[in-house]
Amino acid sequence: MKGSLYRKRYFLFYHPEMSQFIKTLSGDLFRTMKSKLKFNEGEYSIFLTDQFRKQELSEYMSSYYGDVQIITVSGTIRKCKTRLSEDSSKRKESLTAAR
Repeated sequence: MKGSLYRKRYFLFYHPEMSQFIKTLSGDLFRTMKSKLKFNEGEYSIFLTDQFRKQELSEYMSSYYGDVQIITVSGTIRKCKTRLSEDSSKRKESLTAAR
């Protein structure tokens, strides 16, 4: 049995101009969903929420921030960071192939 009833959920978000509006997004998600920014690197950011707000956060992001992509939702930040490195390398390869 797990120790805590409230299980953590980490959301990995992607947006090409994430660095420009991360403060707005972070403040908005904390006010409305009590989600905290845990990691931010370039075009990617990882937010922490709990299992009960997971669906709400997903719906909120799609309705208010439709251009922000949800890459993955995971129980550990390590899985999100692994997925971040995979996704960023794929995007770099696609940019190189397009040139």
